[in-house]
Amino acid sequence: MKKKKKELQNSLLLKALDFIETRKSKTLNNFLIIIFSVTFLLLAHWYVPLRLSNVFLSELILNTFLFFIFLAPTLLFINGFFIKNLAIKILHFYLLLIPVLSSWIILFFFIGWLIKGEIYFKSNRLQEIKTKHYLINLYHETIKSDTRMEFIILRQEKEILPGILLYKQLYQKIVSEKNVAGYKIVSSKEGAILLFNNFEEEKYKLKDFIYF
Repeated sequence: MKKKKKELQNSLLLKALDFIETRKSKTLNNFLIIIFSVTFLLLAHWYVPLRLSNVFLSELILNTFLFFIFLAPTLLFINGFFIKNLAIKILHFYLLLIPVLSSWIILFFFIGWLIKGEIYFKSNRLQEIKTKHYLINLYHETIKSDTRMEFIILRQEKEILPGILLYKQLYQKIVSEKNVAGYKIVSSKEGAILLFNNFEEEKYKLKDFIYF
């Protein structure tokens, strides 16, 4: 009787441990899926005309998830501990060993560059004009890595969901930092006029719904 009771307890314990391992594996997998999905959506604004309306929040979330992207190989490596097949587990470790080491080396240098201010991306909204159907925004963006580049960017934007903007890039130019203050926009009947030092730089005919 005691033997059967002990066997039952051991069986329940093994089932509980197996359940915990499965839950951990599923949780880690779900976490990885969320990281990759959200990062993809945030990076998509470089290629797809969608962005967050809050510039600071957009940068903060993007940088945070980029940090986790560097940690993704490590999380996948840890996930290998939950693989039951020994041969697949060993293969999994060998395949991910180099990506894990590489990601940590890159992350180490990346954090160092950020702390020293040697690499960064910054976006400032210089001016905003609100109309009935859309926004016209003038941005000053700075990208620094090996060299520092200053951009003037003009976008027509429309909020399609709370906090999410559909946009069309109207103008982009590399400028010197001293010339940034010379740019401004004024609205017109047809759309907008971009001025540099009070002289007309570009004139734009804008559509109410951005693309139509």
